[in-house]
Amino acid sequence: MSGTNEAHPLVETQGSQRRRCFRILSLDGGGIRGAFTAAFLEGLETRLGRPIATSFDLIAGTSTGGIIAVALAMGLSAGDVVRMYQEHGNAIFTRRRRSRMRWAMDFLPNAFLRKAGLDRDALWRSKYDAAALAHAVDTVLEGKTLEKAQHRLIVPSVRTSLGRPIVFRTPHVPNQDRDRHLSARDVILATTAAPTYFPPHWISDPHAEGQFVDGGLWANHPGMLAYVEAIRISQVCRRPEDVPFTPDDILVLSIGTGESPSAFRLPESKAGVLSWAPHLLELMMTSQSQGTHRMLRYLLPDGRYHRINFAHCGAGWELDAVGNLGILIANGRSESRNMIGQIPAQFLDGVAPPYVSFPPPASPAGLPSAGVLNRPATAADPASEAGYES
Repeated sequence: MSGTNEAHPLVETQGSQRRRCFRILSLDGGGIRGAFTAAFLEGLETRLGRPIATSFDLIAGTSTGGIIAVALAMGLSAGDVVRMYQEHGNAIFTRRRRSRMRWAMDFLPNAFLRKAGLDRDALWRSKYDAAALAHAVDTVLEGKTLEKAQHRLIVPSVRTSLGRPIVFRTPHVPNQDRDRHLSARDVILATTAAPTYFPPHWISDPHAEGQFVDGGLWANHPGMLAYVEAIRISQVCRRPEDVPFTPDDILVLSIGTGESPSAFRLPESKAGVLSWAPHLLELMMTSQSQGTHRMLRYLLPDGRYHRINFAHCGAGWELDAVGNLGILIANGRSESRNMIGQIPAQFLDGVAPPYVSFPPPASPAGLPSAGVLNRPATAADPASEAGYES
């Protein structure tokens, strides 16, 4: 793979014709283990000699992968994201302080609860507040909105105030303008609000007002979501600057945040809340990622889907195991050096055509229009059902 080849990527088709491919970068959720993803991408950037985002037509990220995806789409380098993890990771995963009286009151209950991986404080509120994460995002993204993105972007979340999934997106398809003025900060805090770890995030923007939690609850591996989005782009984006492609031209490079080769076993007759609590979120996210991986491997044969992941031992590698930060970054950089030759050249050679956003829709009088798809969605609003309420 050459870092100097600036031609648009092409794929071979029947009859030896060559046609432009549409490349997707898909980034899993996984808490602090996202540092592996950022470091792996940093290594690719070093080899290519340019920002990794320039290789892709669409970037999708969930939870910690959403942090990375938003940053890359805004023009930051993967190295910038690695530094964010290094400088802010410990603060993000630092528990709230408790008074001495509160500590004394919790001592005996915690002696019992810790056997189930819990503590009394975590029964009543999230383990962490989001202030440190919000500060980290503000530091690196400086108040940017999705309208300022330099690359197409999608980020899943769950809108608890309506009880349904949602996809935040840049204005890269016509008549989908709801998220144009959403702050990158709001999008990141919405997709990273992992239940029990961080509190739900409230967005006050009138076009997307509501309470949101982690997108990993339904799309921890956002590759399938991105694949469907790419098909949609191929169907509805018909401007002169939109280079045509077909579903057969779609490629997906997916990066995971680790899998444990060991499983856990619940007590068969006593699997209540205390048995499930330490495992449920991780199990949901890992199972969703594995299921999506298998579907994409089937839907995108002939090397059109490539997955990067690593194994960990499970215990001690939880979503908030910030003590592993240095190891994760070192492993990401090492794996990047070792595996770059195994990534098919069609995923990284050349750069994607420039992303040109769609302008805001206008009313017949030429004035900005809220439009059906831009007004606040309601549970009875059929327009909100299209494209996962987006």
